[in-house]
Amino acid sequence: MAYYAVEAFEAQNITELSDMIDEFISAMVQGQLIDIKYQVVPTAVTTNSEHGVGSDSKYTALVIFTK
Repeated sequence: MAYYAVEAFEAQNITELSDMIDEFISAMVQGQLIDIKYQVVPTAVTTNSEHGVGSDSKYTALVIFTK
């Protein structure tokens, strides 16, 4: 009997997160992946926009799949 499972990922940039997820789902069998939920959380916000400095962020994702 198949059941649902969740794998959590966290990274400091979107490219690193994407690479981690790609590696994880590449080992899955077709039809096993159900959904991927992404979230970006600012960890520090700066008000100095004249120099192009943005906020620091943490990127997280939950991969929902069947086992």
